[in-house]
Amino acid sequence: MTTRSRRVLVFRAQLTYTDTTQSIGNVDVPSDLLDVMKLLKDLPWDWTQAENAYMTKGGIVYALRIDGIDEDAGIVKGQFAAIDKEVLPDYELNGVVDSVQLPVDAGIYYPFHFVFYTKKKHFAIEYNRSGPRLEHLQQYLEEKLNGSGLLDSAFFYQIFREDPFEAIEKMGSIAEIEVEVVTNKTEAFLGSDYEGVLTGLSQLAPEKAVLKFGISREKGASSGQAIDKTRFLRWARRRANAQNVGVKVKARVEEQTDDSGASIWMDVFAQKYATKINVRINKNRSVNSQHCYEQIQQVYTRMMSP
Repeated sequence: MTTRSRRVLVFRAQLTYTDTTQSIGNVDVPSDLLDVMKLLKDLPWDWTQAENAYMTKGGIVYALRIDGIDEDAGIVKGQFAAIDKEVLPDYELNGVVDSVQLPVDAGIYYPFHFVFYTKKKHFAIEYNRSGPRLEHLQQYLEEKLNGSGLLDSAFFYQIFREDPFEAIEKMGSIAEIEVEVVTNKTEAFLGSDYEGVLTGLSQLAPEKAVLKFGISREKGASSGQAIDKTRFLRWARRRANAQNVGVKVKARVEEQTDDSGASIWMDVFAQKYATKINVRINKNRSVNSQHCYEQIQQVYTRMMSP
């Protein structure tokens, strides 16, 4: 079965409206998120109507599709898409390149799938680099709900793990690390297992302003055979309170202590917490939305568990 690798990211939704009925000034209060989603679900997919599901910005059309609402759990599943109707891609077959033929009003649909946990205000998405960005969703929500009495402003910010080192400690082995460091910051790795690698890179490419390298253990090997987690965490904790501008370190950590199941990429010093999923591809080569929602929910549950 064909799959496509995607990342899952989790954001907190800050959606508010201004209550002008207050006796002393205007007051921003949280939006009723389920009512917001219900209103958007009912928008018609019809350009001829004044209020519809589409928004056009910079020549790109944006639209939000709600695929399901569980009112008891406060969970909303849907897609937010960029639709390009002006520039269509070419396709290749046996060395022959030709243009994609679509109906005159159709466009190429680039979505990201999301699961919105409205009770916690958590917005989990399957990141699609070809799809829209969250600032487009913010603009969409503000435009579509302007004057609705439900929402005036929208903002999403990524959720961070407070202590990535503790999280890594409780998980399985470190399968891989990626390092990026500007040449005048290599002292950050003095005394680490990677000092020699950076010294070698500096000698091989003295003209480089930024040095990059990665280390991964062989499949099936324990972490100690290539990446010693204890030593890695000891070094990372020493650097935790330092100025790490110009130093980027990502670690791919196995979620389970026995290294079974999925692994998670963690941006060690930025404390970002993200994970990859493999979503199924339908016979027509589109993403299987139902499987994508299931994968997002599984990842979210793991990420939010204590």
